[in-house]
Amino acid sequence: MARLAALVPPPRMHLTRFHGVFAPHSKLRAVVTPARRGVGAMKQQDDPPTPRHVAMN
Repeated sequence: MARLAALVPPPRMHLTRFHGVFAPHSKLRAVVTPARRGVGAMKQQDDPPTPRHVAMN
């Protein structure tokens, strides 16, 4: 029973941990993720903002 209890995560803890490029403080996360979040997100303002609504023809 003690072995099974060790596998249960503490309450209110994220079950997925990201390492490497996908880590929250990674410099390359803004380049890799579609939402452009991360430390380097503010430095990359070269792309024009995507319009929220694009009419489909």
